[in-house]
Amino acid sequence: MKPAKYDLPGVTRGDEWEGFGVLVLVNDAAPPVALALVEIHFRATPGATGAPLASLSSADTDQIEITNAATWTYLVQKQTLALPAGRFYHDVQTTDTAGVVKTYLAGTIKVTQDVTRTS
Repeated sequence: MKPAKYDLPGVTRGDEWEGFGVLVLVNDAAPPVALALVEIHFRATPGATGAPLASLSSADTDQIEITNAATWTYLVQKQTLALPAGRFYHDVQTTDTAGVVKTYLAGTIKVTQDVTRTS
C-alpha cells in the first residue's frame, strides 16, 4: 500500500509549529489491532537513508500523543521543530501491538527562514 500524500502545515524556523491530529482509517475502519507507536521522520530528500534530520515519537507524549489506541487516533503536539529553513520530506510510521509497521502518510513540510534569528 502506498502512503497517502499529506503535506504538513508549514512553520517559520524557530516558531512553535501547530502540529496536527489524525484518525487512521483503512477501508473505512480503524485497523483491527491497537496502535502502539507513532513516529515521524524528516529527511532532506524523499529517498534518503540513514539517520533522519529530525524525528518525533509517541514514546514522548510531548511530541505525539496516542489519544485512542483502539481507534488509531493520535495528536502531534504543538512544538518547535528541530529543522533549519527548507523543504523537507516526512513519513508517518505506525506500529501496532502485534509489531506490524505501516506507513500510512508521507509528504512534505516547508520551514520558512525567519528574519530576526541569525543562527
